[in-house]
Amino acid sequence: MIVKKGEKVKGFFSPESRKVRKKLQLKSTNPFIQTFSFGLPDFPTFRLPLTFTSKSVNLPPTMAHQIPEDGTQLPLMEEFYTIQGEGFHTGKAAYFIRLGGCDVGCHWCDVKESWDAELHALTYADQIIENASKHPSKAVVVTGGEPLIYNLDYLTAGLQKRGIKTFIETSGAYPLSGHWDWICLSPKKFKSPMANVAANADELKVIVFNKSDFIFAEQNSKLVSPACKLYLQPEWSKSKEMTPLIVDYVMNNPQWEISLQTHKYLNIP
Repeated sequence: MIVKKGEKVKGFFSPESRKVRKKLQLKSTNPFIQTFSFGLPDFPTFRLPLTFTSKSVNLPPTMAHQIPEDGTQLPLMEEFYTIQGEGFHTGKAAYFIRLGGCDVGCHWCDVKESWDAELHALTYADQIIENASKHPSKAVVVTGGEPLIYNLDYLTAGLQKRGIKTFIETSGAYPLSGHWDWICLSPKKFKSPMANVAANADELKVIVFNKSDFIFAEQNSKLVSPACKLYLQPEWSKSKEMTPLIVDYVMNNPQWEISLQTHKYLNIP
């Protein structure tokens, strides 16, 4: 039996049928609408268009969005003018451009809403450039999500043509694109940074969530150039526990410096 769109079917909304559909939703691994055949207690077989969702499946960072390969449109989560709160440029005014889409999946990420690119509308890079140009500070921080999922050549070239310096914060998990005045590499254990990103990093910022992250930091320090600035930053929820350890570590290993999330202390974005 084929159920057509809008057709009423006796028994389709029975408790038994709802249980079957619920089980199918939980087991699905495809986020897109598809045709799926299954049997119900009321009828032998149905073919229905179903929309599946599952929190247990790692989905690609971009799915339904048709993002141009030339980077002229990007999934923009948010953009705002604020004070840089972390790393080398702490305390400086900057315009932040946060792009949606990330498959690195840090469990302590404080912007998990950025992970799914489909939640964020495609925005013309020209409009982002225009918005950034309206503010007094001529510095932009491109972050995410993981911004290097996308081709950032067009966006950064346009910003620099306006006399705006371009900074990026990235896990380094994807190939380097864009024209940058400053690259902050913040590697994650879940996906190792690519060699071309690490080699060009101006700043290595390692988030310290537990003691093993000191070893992880030293491992990544071997991937960057000798001129790269080295920072250890306590993960916000573990800052009381980790900050004293970081202080001791930096005092014994002075090639490292401490980075704090000062914007959270200041209660600004």
